[in-house]
Amino acid sequence: MIKFTLVKNYIKLDTRIMDSLKLPVITVHGRFQPPLHVNHYATYIKNAFKLADHVVVLIANPYCNEEKRSKARWRSQKINNPFTYEERVEIFQSFFNEMKIDTSRYSFKPFEITNEESWTNILNKNVPNLINTYSDWSWSKLNKFKKLGVRL
Repeated sequence: MIKFTLVKNYIKLDTRIMDSLKLPVITVHGRFQPPLHVNHYATYIKNAFKLADHVVVLIANPYCNEEKRSKARWRSQKINNPFTYEERVEIFQSFFNEMKIDTSRYSFKPFEITNEESWTNILNKNVPNLINTYSDWSWSKLNKFKKLGVRL
């Protein structure tokens, strides 16, 4: 089992355990709208690459037309989503290139996170999901993923 430690809202993985375990694939998700939470996202993504050979990056709010929810309503506002899905993919590709991560180690998919009915089509129950839990909204997602039977 992998041990996680919460350090100033970041998850620090126990590297002794992490080095002995390498998953074939893991999924991460987020809006990934720079410059918001740049250090947070960098840590999240780097941990995913330490855990798995391949990282599937699910980019939430891909089309900036998602339904606004009562919780975290601001997440769907255009001003908080200045970059398109395609632009965010390009930003990631540049970031991964700078990190010297081979293109075979990652892939991208749009994730309409406000359309929960679509989750079963995008979330593979056999692939673990690395989830950051730093707000009521993220804890809510975690619980919804659990109810769907998604590996965490």
